[in-house]
Amino acid sequence: MNQIYFTVIPTPHSGFTDQLNQFVAFYKLGKFLEYSYVHTTFTNHRSSPKIYELLGINQLFAQFPQVTNFIAEYNETRFVELILTTEVLEENNIQEFIRLKNYIVNFVKVQTSHTTNEIFLIKFISPIQGRKAVFITNFYLTKLPEELDFYSAYQTAKKQQQRPPAFPNSGKLKVLVHIRQGDTAVIEIPGRIYISLWKQHFPKTIYLNKLDDSFLKIIEPEEYYYFLTRFLSFLNEKSYISIISSDGYYKSFKKLSNILTRRMSLLFDWLVLWIANIVNKQKFDVFNKMPDAKLVVGETDDKLITLIDATLSANIIIVGTQQGMIPKLLSLYPKTENKPILVNLYKTENKPYYSYLESSLAKMNMTDFNLVSGDYALLVTEIAKYLDSNIDNNY
Repeated sequence: MNQIYFTVIPTPHSGFTDQLNQFVAFYKLGKFLEYSYVHTTFTNHRSSPKIYELLGINQLFAQFPQVTNFIAEYNETRFVELILTTEVLEENNIQEFIRLKNYIVNFVKVQTSHTTNEIFLIKFISPIQGRKAVFITNFYLTKLPEELDFYSAYQTAKKQQQRPPAFPNSGKLKVLVHIRQGDTAVIEIPGRIYISLWKQHFPKTIYLNKLDDSFLKIIEPEEYYYFLTRFLSFLNEKSYISIISSDGYYKSFKKLSNILTRRMSLLFDWLVLWIANIVNKQKFDVFNKMPDAKLVVGETDDKLITLIDATLSANIIIVGTQQGMIPKLLSLYPKTENKPILVNLYKTENKPYYSYLESSLAKMNMTDFNLVSGDYALLVTEIAKYLDSNIDNNY
């Protein structure tokens, strides 16, 4: 009888929460099919090459059988690659988990039917266009396996690395604002022309009308500032401390420069950085006026881990429509107590949710707020009620 093992290879150029989301889905799928898991070390170049060391993920998976050792031990292993693109699912009319499961079972059966008493390693390779398979699996298999205790691994790594807390232990309400710009930003150039860098969601790259629905999906830093100052003014009976975190505009101008020219010199790269720093200052300096606020702008390992630490310790998290990292992070690192409430800001007529986030959003304590027509007093009442019921007085 053939022995079936499996490993998971996330999309190399995805962010770390996307990679972990892909991994969890295919890990649950492989275990559901009663295959034995062997681990392939994750690599990440989008978020940070060090991210899995900082989060304790590498240490967590050190206890699993490793694919390099497995191949050395079973040198006659036959490899089978399984790439579940959205196109493959649509061609096979796969809309639900049972059809996905049957497709994989039949695929593996065909690949292994020509022989017996051999060892097969199924490589679940997550493609860029593979969100549908991840969504279907996570929607059906909702429980995070006990052996994938990312939160405990994170706590251990944080202690070993002696990282200071993102928020000081002040007994104040902890508020995190995450302002994603980077490769989702809109750049205004002379002539009041706006260039959208978020190709995956915008059908147009250049447009002239700020009332365009595509433009309304973008929330500018000054809009966060206006919301935050008004929101916190309604919390005047509460003592709070806030962290405003953003990747800033370096990646925005880097991407724009790649659009405008393919010949990147060191001088031109320095110019991009110089422009981005000027725009960062123009866009974010206003937050320095706020009392008890810490501004963290830019893309470095330290700033990324500060955002992660703040996310996993905040009481209130404010995000916009340009990001999906925070919901995925919270769903992968569930807390049993003092769970935060997520405030999702938007401006369009309809709430701009994306289907690939639904399984993550379903696990959130979340409320939506329309920046154009929302009622601040009602929002604060809702949040205060949640905090009183779910967050201890020590914050």
